Amino acid sequence: MDFDKQKIGDKNFIAHAPKGSDWDSVNDVFSSWLANRFSFPESKSEGEVGFRSAQLGAVFAIKSHWTVSTSAATVVMPTGTGKTEVMIATVVSECQGKTCVVVPSDLLRKQTINRFCALGKLREIGAVNDSFCNPILGCLMSSPKDTAELEDLLSKSNVVVTTMSLLNSGHGSVLKFRTEW
Repeated sequence: MDFDKQKIGDKNFIAHAPKGSDWDSVNDVFSSWLANRFSFPESKSEGEVGFRSAQLGAVFAIKSHWTVSTSAATVVMPTGTGKTEVMIATVVSECQGKTCVVVPSDLLRKQTINRFCALGKLREIGAVNDSFCNPILGCLMSSPKDTAELEDLLSKSNVVVTTMSLLNSGHGSVLKFRTEW
């Protein structure tokens, strides 16, 4: 899906795939997630649209964990089982206002941005309807020059996608991000 970009600083940007010609606000996106029902259609056979069993298991394991704990948890899924769709489904179904997705490489960062911008396959499988707004993504491609640039990106984003190496860079604004988000 095509998405629009707005540059923030030299290399960072926000990305959005608006349904119309105007960008939604961060609050409009979040409100649309709160106001609509998320569905969990299951694909029980080859060719049937819906979440695969492993994806549903992962989403419900995360939801279960969050009912009893606020601590971090790790979800492990094999290659090709739909981890990105699980991330997107979790963020939207749980109405997470702000989310940081950390990936290991620039290639995965780009792929994740592309998938999140259009809510992945969630529309295709009927998990979300057309009333759900697509998220606004903060794309952290390099260390922001200062805290103001980082705060600008964060305030305009529902989801931030970055790499572990950038988070570990030690740059002052990134350290602030790591401790506050």
